[in-house]
Amino acid sequence: ALCVVFPRHPTVDESGYVRLLADHYAIPLHTYEQTANPLADLDRWTKLADGPYPGGSLAEYEEDFLLARKLGRPTILTGEHAEFLIAFQWNVLDHYLSHGRWSAARRELALRRARGWPYWRLARLAVRSITPDSILVATDRMRGLRPPRVPGWIEASMATLEEPVPVRERWLQTQLGAFIGPGVSLEAEEVCQAVCRVQSRKPWTDVDLWEFFLSLPAEQKFPDLRSKALVRDLLRGRVPDAILDRTDKTVFDAAALTKIDYAILRRYLGGADYRMPGVDYGQLGELLERQSLTALDYMWARSLATVHAFLSNW
Repeated sequence: ALCVVFPRHPTVDESGYVRLLADHYAIPLHTYEQTANPLADLDRWTKLADGPYPGGSLAEYEEDFLLARKLGRPTILTGEHAEFLIAFQWNVLDHYLSHGRWSAARRELALRRARGWPYWRLARLAVRSITPDSILVATDRMRGLRPPRVPGWIEASMATLEEPVPVRERWLQTQLGAFIGPGVSLEAEEVCQAVCRVQSRKPWTDVDLWEFFLSLPAEQKFPDLRSKALVRDLLRGRVPDAILDRTDKTVFDAAALTKIDYAILRRYLGGADYRMPGVDYGQLGELLERQSLTALDYMWARSLATVHAFLSNW
């Protein structure tokens, strides 16, 4: 077992759970702290990938892959993409109400009521669940609300170009969220694997496994409000209870923010000749000068930097 640990960031570090699993299965465990600069060699990686790429840092992937190969393990199994299969619990009430699944809808609302939700909040959720997307978007705009995952220096209308989804199809779209093609991020990761002479395999993307989970009715796939409830129950007795019953959620923001290389970001984003439409480079430049990016800002800025790094190769 090979795992990155974050001893200086307790909210990120999962070494306790990792060691618990390694001991449980008697697996030799190698832990390490990443030292790679996430923004290193953007020119090189965008050239090798033949384009800009969002998502993970290829410099960090390279560090991970080379270490695995050094340890004599050229094939790597990861838990990536499990969330697409077992964790996307959004729009379940929309599905029940729009398909006349009244008993399942009552059960869903009763579970939330048991968690302390007041009746007005349940009513608001029910109304929002059957309201068309066009009305929801128009209402949010009237209230001056921005999409929650778009920073202030990005024009919201440029970042959210998806077509409205009919209420009856929201659940379907959520469950099929992974079926958008391989994506440039996966292609870039495969390039990195080839460079490092390793293979990364993702068991959670097994076709038979997907067919099974997609065949389940919503109330079986998500029997209660716990995250990944069905899988937690299926793994009972096979995985230590301390892991199955954990209620904390690991977020990597704290570690990511400490590794921001503002000098590299300013080099690519501060004086670039080309300007991407919908990006307020002035506002972004001020954040870079003050070194005050949030985790959301950094996620978008890093992807934007790969665009400009790729353009710099021409």
